[in-house]
Amino acid sequence: MGKTQILEKLSKKFGIAPSSEEDIVYALSRIRKVLEMQGHPEKYSILNFYCNLALHSEIERCPKIIEDMFIRVDNGEYSNSIINFIDFHNQLVEFSREFGLPNWSGSYKISEFNRFLNSIFSDTPITLKRVAFEIVIDANGLISVKKVI
Repeated sequence: MGKTQILEKLSKKFGIAPSSEEDIVYALSRIRKVLEMQGHPEKYSILNFYCNLALHSEIERCPKIIEDMFIRVDNGEYSNSIINFIDFHNQLVEFSREFGLPNWSGSYKISEFNRFLNSIFSDTPITLKRVAFEIVIDANGLISVKKVI
């Protein structure tokens, strides 16, 4: 399937509010494919990270910007960026603009969307080998950090 066909499917999907985890996982899988085709994973590093998080059973490598966000949480700093997916939503809006897609964030309640994201990500541990700890996001969006020895 080519980029044009994927973008057409995303355009239809982005035209209505997501009503299930499946809607979001499908969209994230297509977004990831477009990013790979365009060579844009770095430009959208946070969006790409969350796309990968939705599609894999474990994450062992992630961009430094993501590691830095989690390190701030481990240091006791509250990070709205992670808990409320602020950077994710910002990059999703920018991705939509760049590829001429409807603004999906205009069609859903952020809290409902985030609830779906928390549920999707809750069973995917993130192991950051560079800093030797594992992060788990539970279904309520609570983050636990465990030192890995």
